[in-house]
Amino acid sequence: MTARWRLAGLAAALCAAGASSVWAQEPSASREAVPAEVVRWFVEGCVAHEGEPVPVMDWALTQGFDPLDPIFPEVGALLAGRAGAVLRSPDGAVMLATTTDGACTVWAERSAGPAVFLALQQAIGQLGSRGARVQVQFERHIERAGAWRRQWQARYRRVGGSMDLGLGSVTTLTDAPAAQVLQLSRVPPVGPASDPDGLPRR
Repeated sequence: MTARWRLAGLAAALCAAGASSVWAQEPSASREAVPAEVVRWFVEGCVAHEGEPVPVMDWALTQGFDPLDPIFPEVGALLAGRAGAVLRSPDGAVMLATTTDGACTVWAERSAGPAVFLALQQAIGQLGSRGARVQVQFERHIERAGAWRRQWQARYRRVGGSMDLGLGSVTTLTDAPAAQVLQLSRVPPVGPASDPDGLPRR
């Protein structure tokens, strides 16, 4: 599955989360996630380790994240059938999922979408200013189940790196606390130009 379709799947999952929270049985989840912290965990946990599951797990554990039991429903929702692990942040407001195929997801159940997106853009800008290559592929607004969200995708390569990674986000357009998601995944080498839906351009 490509980074694009993983992101689309997460967008659908976010819409479902609006009706039934995966944190429904966790009272700590009522806490609102700080946008800057959400993005910091994504950059330091997922991006800095390029989605490699063992380093991501080691980093998360040193930050105080707790592994979740596979029987928890949120584990299945975030792994989507792939092998991996899901951990919860010390404040209970964020989950981090890492899979053996190199995908790394940060899910904040209650945070402000515009602030998360702005913090992400600032962090990506800082990486670019240090020499990393960032190529935005698309940004668009999507409407699902009566809610509007911003879907953003970029291609990223660290300084001195040889592997391209897909960086993506699905964030709400209003300041009301809601589910926000950031994801990193491995992407294939650049091929023929394509549009945001993956169809070759003519």
